[in-house]
Amino acid sequence: MISLTAHVGNWELAGRLLALRSARPTHVVVAEEEVRALKRWVRRDGDGVRFVPRSAPTVSLQLVAALRRGEVVAVQGDRALGTRGDALVPFFGRPAPFPLGPFILARALRVPLVPAFCMLDSDRRYAVTVPEPLTASPPGARRRPSAPGSRFSRTPSAGTRRSGSTSSTSGTPSPGDVKSLDMESEKILDAIKTLLVERLKFDPARAADITMHTSLPKGIEGSLGLDSLDFIELAMGIEERCGVMIDDQEDLAPHFKSVGALVDFIASRQIGK
Repeated sequence: MISLTAHVGNWELAGRLLALRSARPTHVVVAEEEVRALKRWVRRDGDGVRFVPRSAPTVSLQLVAALRRGEVVAVQGDRALGTRGDALVPFFGRPAPFPLGPFILARALRVPLVPAFCMLDSDRRYAVTVPEPLTASPPGARRRPSAPGSRFSRTPSAGTRRSGSTSSTSGTPSPGDVKSLDMESEKILDAIKTLLVERLKFDPARAADITMHTSLPKGIEGSLGLDSLDFIELAMGIEERCGVMIDDQEDLAPHFKSVGALVDFIASRQIGK
């Protein structure tokens, strides 16, 4: 599940209280700590909590893998990043930007979003409030998941790719198209190109020029410029088309740093079946 909270009350305490009462690890998504000396004090791993800094686009792969393993992801639902992953939602009578990432992740993995808030009561004791879970629209429903976001904002406690269009889950392969255990590297490369066109809405001509040396994450000169939402979509496409489950405990970022690294990762996982 995804635990969804906001910058209200003592959300740090809420995360640790919930983690202590859960048999599953909780992965808390946080911004990079500006004062590094404070990191060891405010973001100490332990007691079932692991902090995941939002330091690179591939961080979303760690969250996908954690949810695939049945673990918990905790994320702030009110910190807009000023990117295409934001949506304007009515908030106290005025439009305000909220991040779509938690809802896109929940929709892709088909897990519930569970709001949780830790507020100070009148007797100066903290109480954790957990409203009803939210459900994002399932994959295939291509409307932006703004309805659940609107519900979250109202809680009392609370085109062609690269031209502005969001990624798409259209073109999902049929069962007969899914995985071939003896896929050669060239076939895997073709499958990745198809995913980029069908799910991430890349221009077919641009996808055709992709080579094994092409970098994937944004921030690298000459890369495809994939952001964290793109990597969620790409991971789901790889699972469906290539039959490779994204549930690794290890850091997945090196496997998604380039097309060639991704091809090798998919091939090694298929051989190991």
